[in-house]
Amino acid sequence: MAPTQELEALNKVVDDHSDVEVEPKYSSPSARLVVKRSETIGAKPPLVIRRFQDRVLGSRGSGDTGHRNRIARDFHGADYNELTPQQQDGVNDLLGKVSTPAGTFKYLKKGLSFGEAYELLIQSFGAQGDSKLAPEIKQGLIDFRNGLEKDISEAAKAGGFFDEFSKADKALRAAVAGPHKINQSTPIQATRR
Repeated sequence: MAPTQELEALNKVVDDHSDVEVEPKYSSPSARLVVKRSETIGAKPPLVIRRFQDRVLGSRGSGDTGHRNRIARDFHGADYNELTPQQQDGVNDLLGKVSTPAGTFKYLKKGLSFGEAYELLIQSFGAQGDSKLAPEIKQGLIDFRNGLEKDISEAAKAGGFFDEFSKADKALRAAVAGPHKINQSTPIQATRR
């Protein structure tokens, strides 16, 4: 059974502080390396890395191409040119709603929020399980995830909610890990489910 209470508690902390800015000083170098490795082997970087780069480097491309790709990746898990015509129409409609003559909504601006960073962290776990990825890309994803965890912790410290976040994160990790062996460093938790 899923550790529902622990997950809800952690999600509440993330939601409460979702707008806190995250400085990607540990994760950015790993993401760049994954992009370079992907280019070297002629593969597209994993979606989680492309979504991360959309935020950290800003939407790239001429005209609205970068913004369209960012929306397509976020809502459909693919680049704009890979979508069906109906999906492209939906992306164009969303772009019109978040980009006005008065300016661009926060969604399309360069920067990484705590909520976005945490979502990308979760997505990185799933991306690593992709059997089609080359081993060096999988290792790069591990490095990226470790860096993103550090960046998230640093943002929580700077935002003054590290203790709250750390406690909720540890509770979820302990609940997911289940019973432990005697030689494991994580304390043994009584099975409650």
